Amino acid sequence: MKAALSPLVTWSVRIIGIAVFAIAFFLPALGLSAHDANPLLGWKCASIAFSMPFSHESTFDIDLFLVMLSGWLNVFVGLYLLSSFFSKLRLVRWALIAFSLVSMISTWVFFGRQHYHPLIGHFLWIAGALIIMLPEFFTIKQDA
Repeated sequence: MKAALSPLVTWSVRIIGIAVFAIAFFLPALGLSAHDANPLLGWKCASIAFSMPFSHESTFDIDLFLVMLSGWLNVFVGLYLLSSFFSKLRLVRWALIAFSLVSMISTWVFFGRQHYHPLIGHFLWIAGALIIMLPEFFTIKQDA
């Protein structure tokens, strides 16, 4: 027997997550120093993450790889949302959750390597992604 959140609760939580995730793109997300007067907004971070692989030479660079992987969080969240309409794609959703966590970690590793400072937009971006995926953790199997 499965115990799960009702569809109304599940989608209410996901809609809240989508709102938080979307708002993050319009807020300061990254300071290049502790007192950066011109922080990058979330949408700018996303555009940099997607364009960096195409604007550099083809040699491997760990920081470039970390930035690229962090930008994939947006793709993973979108794919997760699409797959959430199909109950049979549960394994796909769990894989996307795992990829999302790797993407989040790569962001933090990059910030640490470069001594960048995450700001409110970054924290809301991460929180929104986690809230969107949260209902997946409430579907559990119980013995009868």
